[in-house]
Amino acid sequence: MKALSIHPPYAMEIALGLKPIEYRSWDTSYRGPLLICSTKAHGEPGTLPGHAVCIVNLVSTHKYGEYDYGWELKDPRPIEPVPVSGRQRIFNVDFEEKDLNICPKSGSNRRSWMNKYFYPKIPGAKKRYGIF
Repeated sequence: MKALSIHPPYAMEIALGLKPIEYRSWDTSYRGPLLICSTKAHGEPGTLPGHAVCIVNLVSTHKYGEYDYGWELKDPRPIEPVPVSGRQRIFNVDFEEKDLNICPKSGSNRRSWMNKYFYPKIPGAKKRYGIF
């Protein structure tokens, strides 16, 4: 599975559907499922550094200015956080989507899942983001 490391606050915003565009200084031709991993650096309350936190679909990229690209991320699906050693650029991880505990897309099952598998592993997240 392809993965991307992102600073913890932004990784959490992507996981919760609050950040649909990720800005990068480089473009990619890759399209498809992308595991969003929170980097070990810059941890803050309500984040979980060094863990994968969600899967998104990278559907397109758009050029903004001479050196900036906006990566359009759709369908964020939080996962039960998994430790991951991040890297620069897009990288491969040793597991597949089917190996992950993925949050249901909607309804009370989603709320129950988030309260059981996601928020307890990320102290302060519920308070910081006030969702679910």
